[in-house]
Amino acid sequence: MARNEDLQDKLCAAGWDLVIFDEAHKLAAHFFGNKLEKTGRFRLAEKVGAQTCHYRKSNPGILIVQSAQDRAADNASGCLGGA
Repeated sequence: MARNEDLQDKLCAAGWDLVIFDEAHKLAAHFFGNKLEKTGRFRLAEKVGAQTCHYRKSNPGILIVQSAQDRAADNASGCLGGA
């Protein structure tokens, strides 16, 4: 999905109330110096989340699910505006 622009547009047009991403460790964003590098999956999460019906900058209508041991997803949560 992260590589298919047509499918992304269809997902965004659906008008979701809430979007759930399982395996949040695949939504990666890391700082390299002052530049934030985002994976395609991360950009997809931002794009779909911005189109949720209850979008607010502090809570974009995204729920990410991670295992208790997965610290990488903590970075995604912070960058996507989650808790």
